[in-house]
Amino acid sequence: MRHLIIGTAGHVDHGKTTLIRALTGTNTDRLAEEQARGMTIDLGFAFLVLPGEIEAGIVDVPGHERFVKNMLAGAGGVDVALLVIAADEGPMQQTREHLDILSVLGVTVGVVALTKTDLADPDIQELAELETREALAKTPLKEAVIVPVSAQTGAGLEALKQALAVAAAKAPVRDESAPVRLPVDRVFSLPGVGTVVTGTLISGTLHTGDPVALEPQGLLSKARTLQAHKQKVDVVEPGMRVAVNLPGIEVSQIERGAVLCTPGTLSSTTLLDARLSVLPSASRALRHRERIRLHLGTGELLARIVLLEGAEILPGTSDIPVQFLCESPTAPALGERFVVRTYSPARAIGGGTIVDPKPARKYRRGDAAALALFEARGAGSPEEAVYAQLASRNGEFSVKEVSAAVGFPADEALEVLADAGRAVVIGGDRYVSDEAARRLRETARRTLETYHRQNPYHKAMPREGLRTPLSKAAVVKDFNALVVYLSSEGLCVPEGVRGLRATDHEVIIPEVWKKAAEHILSVYQGAKFAPPYPGDFTATYPRDVHVPTILSILCERDQLVKIGDNLYLSAEAILEVKQVIRRLASTPDGITVGGVRDAIDSSRKIVLPLLEHLDGIRFTHRNGDIRTLSESANTV
Repeated sequence: MRHLIIGTAGHVDHGKTTLIRALTGTNTDRLAEEQARGMTIDLGFAFLVLPGEIEAGIVDVPGHERFVKNMLAGAGGVDVALLVIAADEGPMQQTREHLDILSVLGVTVGVVALTKTDLADPDIQELAELETREALAKTPLKEAVIVPVSAQTGAGLEALKQALAVAAAKAPVRDESAPVRLPVDRVFSLPGVGTVVTGTLISGTLHTGDPVALEPQGLLSKARTLQAHKQKVDVVEPGMRVAVNLPGIEVSQIERGAVLCTPGTLSSTTLLDARLSVLPSASRALRHRERIRLHLGTGELLARIVLLEGAEILPGTSDIPVQFLCESPTAPALGERFVVRTYSPARAIGGGTIVDPKPARKYRRGDAAALALFEARGAGSPEEAVYAQLASRNGEFSVKEVSAAVGFPADEALEVLADAGRAVVIGGDRYVSDEAARRLRETARRTLETYHRQNPYHKAMPREGLRTPLSKAAVVKDFNALVVYLSSEGLCVPEGVRGLRATDHEVIIPEVWKKAAEHILSVYQGAKFAPPYPGDFTATYPRDVHVPTILSILCERDQLVKIGDNLYLSAEAILEVKQVIRRLASTPDGITVGGVRDAIDSSRKIVLPLLEHLDGIRFTHRNGDIRTLSESANTV
């Protein structure tokens, strides 16, 4: 059984609702105000079985210009257009605007119902048919069959059903295997049931119990029960009108314009990249940064248009790259069609296709990188499209993010780009462009050079000192992975857990201090665990020999180790005490202050800060008066 949606279109009072009632027996004017005024205000819905095992949901839309917003909410999911034109009047203003809207939305299959033939004499009806054919001539519906009908007498209704069946067979088949996407056109609550949303299932297959998300609200639920054509069902397919019961969600949390979807497939955004065309019938051009009404799915958003080239888009101009700056969040799909209306007065002026449902950044007019991105998307080369996407962001992409942005699996293209050096992998599964990677390398090199020049007697700069400069060069969330990448590129070497140094940097003792440094080091080496105090050397050397700086240099060169204020031990002494502590760890008494003091023949004033230093570097672990070896003791 084929499922699809038939959408009405046409001028007010041309008999759309009456015709649907004659075809289906359903009065789609469900609101009391509609029935009292005899005019459709909001969307109405009916069901029709057509020849050839076709089940059609019918969306009846308002024809009055004041309710075009509601008409657009129902037009987005249409497979077959049913254009209704009264035989006694012919095409009118809203007929033409509805035709423009259908054209922009990509509806290429349709049937024209020439209604009210019982009110028109043959000459008037013939004139209406000629005017209709003229109105269709420059639209995708130019080949549409025109079927004269009368809802009052029933004349032509069977012929209309046959024409709709033929048109339905030509309509594109929707993708059952794609993620679920259902733009919400109604939301209400039923006693004992809870919140229910309705809409046309655009793509995917939905089963009872399936997890679902509502975007851009970011709400999660499940399809507790499903209903199609007023019947409870276990599964619904694309092209069906669907009602979904959503537990755990309040009616107040949802509104028309939300999208029910497979969790994780759509996301909230206020930026959209698109290709925009302005209708030839538009009365004027669209201007850069003009405020417009953007119709996506069942929703209407206010937005501003950012043109990447020029100051305006003239009527009849097609496929112009633009970015929309939306005033409220939306959740579009890649390739989704939209309609643009002027802000005031609200008139359909154009539309197009979403080419990136969540761009990485805002653009400005004349943005060469953004223009290159649009050009690559249309070039047909997967690698160029993926590279342009990488280059569009000052930072990293996952494979999933790139794939979502370009509209196809990007794994192979990323591998090709990585092999060619145009994409760089950081952290195993994150990619940056070669230009972003170059900025990261250059920033790391420059930052380390500056630090070493300003701090020549420091072996390494703190790791955190590199984080902020790198974040300005390109955004990479995993700083540790970024350090690993920079190290693999030969730009830095980790020093301990908190330091980094340039690969070629080493701390050099100034020539004028070398003899003093050699003497001081030899004193500490000979003293072992009875070290001198720095002040002991003050009287030995002239004032221009700065003993504290020499001690600091010797520590940076790993020849001395500072264990406390004015307390230093030689590196050899530290290695010796580690061996002693390893032996004590296997004795019954374990590692104690007294045991270490006796083993190295030192004093408590040396042993206490020494053990605290070893605790600090995670060689030992203190538990009360007893210490144990840490897990890392064999590597420290």
